Amino acid sequence: DSLDSPKFLPFNDLNSGTHATSNENFHFGMKMDFNFVQPKDGQVVHNGDTSDMVFTFNGDDDVWVFIDDVLVLDIGGTHQSITGTINFATGEVKVYYPDGQTVSKATTIYEAYQQAGYTSEQLNNIFTPTSNGNYIFKDYSNHTFDYFYFERGAGGSNCQMKFNIQTVPDGVIQVGKEITQAVEPGFSDAK
Repeated sequence: DSLDSPKFLPFNDLNSGTHATSNENFHFGMKMDFNFVQPKDGQVVHNGDTSDMVFTFNGDDDVWVFIDDVLVLDIGGTHQSITGTINFATGEVKVYYPDGQTVSKATTIYEAYQQAGYTSEQLNNIFTPTSNGNYIFKDYSNHTFDYFYFERGAGGSNCQMKFNIQTVPDGVIQVGKEITQAVEPGFSDAK
């Protein structure tokens, strides 16, 4: 079988890099989970460059992303390759059809929490408004991230993830302080 069609096959060996050595296993799943901290304004800095903190998935079949046990990205079902993004700086969650232009689903992280039954008071404790009218996680707040992927289409298999989320390893204690108003003038530039 040629690799001209998409084949993410983690349980198959390839012969000469072009053919599966046995029947292709298109039925498998994987899970990834970690803790993370929302950076200031949802922006990450890498090598001096600032960019939005974003999680992107492109592939087929089932993908679900839960943040704090709330379903935020839902690309469930057997389907052709689709792209889903979560932008932590804008709060936007989008799912794109294969043409790359048409948004099939558009929502926000905030709306996902509303749909999960969070009260206005709970939402006010978790989110802060942005200049674009959306809501994002409060700066330096802690969250959990759970990703589930299942391949079950038995034809082609795609799986690509890209993210710049700054994870917090288990067993790590984080301590931070932000001075917003200095009582003494000598402390106004304290870090």
